[in-house]
Amino acid sequence: MNLKDLKKELLQDPGFCKEYYKKDLKLDIALMIEEARIVRGVTQKELAIKMGTKQTAISRAESGDYLPSLSFLQRMAKAFKTDLAVPKFAFLEGKQGISVDEIAKLDPATLEAAKLMKRNADSSISAPSSIFYRNEFTKIKS
Repeated sequence: MNLKDLKKELLQDPGFCKEYYKKDLKLDIALMIEEARIVRGVTQKELAIKMGTKQTAISRAESGDYLPSLSFLQRMAKAFKTDLAVPKFAFLEGKQGISVDEIAKLDPATLEAAKLMKRNADSSISAPSSIFYRNEFTKIKS
């Protein structure tokens, strides 16, 4: 059995399916932090110096296993010479979305199509970096 077939078989299980498509806020924030740092053209060490923290704190924040505090994100925004945008609940933005329980009821082909559509939508508007705005493409000055 190849990996694709195994995935297809596992997605038949509602419990597995629910976990597989669960939104991971820690990972979304980690990706946003890494993207913002790369766009600014700085290393983890350079960002840590600007924030008055250690490189390991930046690495941990980019790992996806840790949810950084708002004060940490505010210090990061200040280091990027920008503001931290307020996160919003999807339903307040008119985005109804689909619940994890509803996802578990979908067949694997529909799930894959939905995931592909989301990936395509995400690539046109980079949601993770939208939390940091203003001067998005300028490097941090030493």
